Amino acid sequence: ALYGAAVLPQTYCMSMAFDTPSTAQIALVLVQLVSGFVLVMADLIMRSLEQTQQAASLLVWVYRLLLPPFNFGEGLLAVSQNFYVALLTGKGQPLLAPDVLGRPMRFNLMLAAGYLLLLWLLERREEIGKLASSLCGRRRAEKRAVSDLVSAHSGQVAGQGHRRR
Repeated sequence: ALYGAAVLPQTYCMSMAFDTPSTAQIALVLVQLVSGFVLVMADLIMRSLEQTQQAASLLVWVYRLLLPPFNFGEGLLAVSQNFYVALLTGKGQPLLAPDVLGRPMRFNLMLAAGYLLLLWLLERREEIGKLASSLCGRRRAEKRAVSDLVSAHSGQVAGQGHRRR
């Protein structure tokens, strides 16, 4: 459920970059496939190689913070690992433990909120632009009024001059 809540607004936001629905469909299916399967496997391989462990530890946070399919794939992998660890050693963790589904679910919950906010902003960009223009216009008018007052006041002061007694 959290995967769907995160990936739907993400996909809709990304689809706005395309001109035709068919191109968007194909490109976004590839993005979801790569981020949900290929990057999960690449991360697993990079973490197992000593030369790439440091890069993997940095890249995983980029994937987690941007890609709901990565979190979903990471969660599926963690569930299967947890099952086999429990089967072989009898020391499995609860499914909602952070190392199993807890972390991927939290990230997808945060991504759902973030992508929904981004989607709302994108859908309302014209109204937000008009509001920003309106606010900037008011500020310019206020600055102009203050500037006019200062000019008028300094003109009065200059016109009076200094009178000597």
